[in-house]
Amino acid sequence: MGTHAALHRSSSRTHSRLRRQAADRAAHLPPADSPPVITHEQVAIRAYELYQARGSAHGDELHDWFTAEMELQILAATTAPAESVSLEDDARESADTGRETS
Repeated sequence: MGTHAALHRSSSRTHSRLRRQAADRAAHLPPADSPPVITHEQVAIRAYELYQARGSAHGDELHDWFTAEMELQILAATTAPAESVSLEDDARESADTGRETS
């Protein structure tokens, strides 16, 4: 009976260790089905670019906003993590480029 109890304790410790290791690994990975995080500022910058591209005509603010959100979500979803570039940096760079030419 002593051998059986020793094997059970050893097996329990191994299970606990493996569970902790798996939890540690999972804690460092983003959820697979989580939507990309897009900031209000990113959408605002892209919406303003769309507004300017339309000749700064008023009346389609919501359309510009929703189009900007959609474009940024598509960009974030299709960018591989290894190749991922900050969307905020991209949006700022685009806005800066647009301001230089205006």
